[in-house]
Amino acid sequence: MCLELEVQDATATYNDLKTQGLDITYPLTDEPYGQRRFGFSDPSGLWVDIVEQIEPAAGYWDKYMLP
Repeated sequence: MCLELEVQDATATYNDLKTQGLDITYPLTDEPYGQRRFGFSDPSGLWVDIVEQIEPAAGYWDKYMLP
């Protein structure tokens, strides 16, 4: 099971949670498809994915567009 939370500023959220000692399993990453994200498991084992929508890498979606 997974919970995805969209935030305005994933970097600030990451830094806040890291400062509080949260064990972040998936580091803050800019994904080429247009998300800045990081993730961790809560105490019950639920995966929590924190996501900010960003601009995708130049040309990333071109390969998925029909001619």
